[in-house]
Amino acid sequence: MNDGVLQLENGVAMDSTLRNVADQNNTTSPLKISTTAVQVTSPLRITTSDASGFYIDCEDGSGDNRFSIKRDPSSQEVTLDFASNPVGSTTLVGAIRTYQDGVNLSNAMSFIEDGSVGIGTNAPVGILHLKTSAKNTRLAIDGDAGFNKLISYRTAGLQRFGLYVNNTAESGSNAGSNFAIRAYNDAGTLLNTPVFIQRSTGNVGINTLTGTAKLQVVGSGSTSATTSLLVQNSGGTAALTVKDDLTSTFNSNVILTGGSQVSSSLCYTSNYGLSIIGGIGVNSDVTISDRTGFVAIQVVNGGNNILKTSQIDTITIGGGSGISASIRTSGVYGLVIQGFSGSLYHATMSESTGNDGLFIPSNGSVKIGRYDSTYNNSAILEAVSTTKGFLPPRMTNLQRTSISSPAIGLMVYCTDAVEGLYIYKSTGWTFVI
Repeated sequence: MNDGVLQLENGVAMDSTLRNVADQNNTTSPLKISTTAVQVTSPLRITTSDASGFYIDCEDGSGDNRFSIKRDPSSQEVTLDFASNPVGSTTLVGAIRTYQDGVNLSNAMSFIEDGSVGIGTNAPVGILHLKTSAKNTRLAIDGDAGFNKLISYRTAGLQRFGLYVNNTAESGSNAGSNFAIRAYNDAGTLLNTPVFIQRSTGNVGINTLTGTAKLQVVGSGSTSATTSLLVQNSGGTAALTVKDDLTSTFNSNVILTGGSQVSSSLCYTSNYGLSIIGGIGVNSDVTISDRTGFVAIQVVNGGNNILKTSQIDTITIGGGSGISASIRTSGVYGLVIQGFSGSLYHATMSESTGNDGLFIPSNGSVKIGRYDSTYNNSAILEAVSTTKGFLPPRMTNLQRTSISSPAIGLMVYCTDAVEGLYIYKSTGWTFVI
């Protein structure tokens, strides 16, 4: 044999048994070959001057490429190619697997025909599919302080949204590296930051980078045409609307609690404009209706009305069983007080029958008695009745003379000697009759 000629060890013919390759002196090398396999037991170094740049080119019996590693001679790009399946196939075409002592641990990375890559799975359902079995799945984006860590969502190469841990320097006390969701315009330029979370405080800002509360929402205008906050149910009905002109609209039942002894609810319905219902420790109700004939205001305590209105301008006051009165205003009277009815205060008064009551006309006078549209402008106090009289204060003579600094014009009725009506004049008490 000539120098450089290789042969199988001992010059035997090649068969299915792996045998060392030897030189002409029968000195063996780390390379073994057979008709079925090739084995190298030491580092393998491959060099090539092939213009195609192939380092490894594996083909099947038909000459079709199945696996190759090559370098583009012009761009120096190195590629790893797997065999192709029919176009559109989702069949696995290649994988990078991990082993331990010959035992397969996992498919660390799998590739299928449509370009999808699976990490931890050989059946990826997206362009990148991460999967971990029987333990936590974590995607770590790590980097130095003072630099953005981001996930970018793009259209045709132009950014649309970005998830950021921003480049605010970390200065201790949990400051810095705050989280943001950023929106970008059609040109890929930053449009706004819809959500911003400060790491140190946990404050969430909506449309602001300086949230001063656990949740701060900043509107985009100052009129009713723009909405800062909208809360809807699954049917799209607004439960809470806050406009940028500082108006708020409730269309829901709001439960208010303040500990074990304070619980109440605010409710808006078609019948009641506002209903406040007391709870534990606060046994009072308030109902404010709309202007369609329903109760305007109703306060209930212990099941008894203590304040109720039957009309827009009338308030009925009650304090338990059999106790009620009404207060109302009108164009004729500034204030009308109609008396109590029931077992404790017995005087039935109603607007419809014109019975007695206390009326305060808009001229500042006080009228006691019949409810009508006439009153005496020259009288500060007027009593009207055809069945009842005027009853002044009644007392004994000792009580009368014990009145301290009586006012001129003061009138009392003495019940003992000398019985009768007395009036206090500038000269002293005078017996009238």
